[in-house]
Amino acid sequence: MRLQIDFMSRSIGVGIGLFLAAGPLIAVDVPHRNPPVEERTMREARAALAASQWARAIELLQAHVRVYADDADAHNLLGYSSRQLGQYAASQAAYERALQLDPPHGGAHDYMGERMLTLGRRERALCHLGELERLCQ
Repeated sequence: MRLQIDFMSRSIGVGIGLFLAAGPLIAVDVPHRNPPVEERTMREARAALAASQWARAIELLQAHVRVYADDADAHNLLGYSSRQLGQYAASQAAYERALQLDPPHGGAHDYMGERMLTLGRRERALCHLGELERLCQ
């Protein structure tokens, strides 16, 4: 068991290292399970994300989830945008909502893991990144 845990920690550690070495990233917007909702607010939110206009993206995504409360992908992107502005409590709430709506949402596990790393909570990060690794098998 110890060997398996050490291997998993090393594997995740290598993944974390590769992630950190990748440099600036863009938001991953890959619908996981929810039907794609292509309406003007989401198109504008995606454009704001692509332009790193985090406050504008948050405004648009909040408007979107008021109408489409069960859109896990939108909650995930809301969490991403909030995290970019250092709004860690808001980002956690958004990621948790995305995972509540869609527990195997890979993007939400990935971003929650990144959030935990940013806050120095390595063990919690490993939990989310371990779940992401399990989902990818």
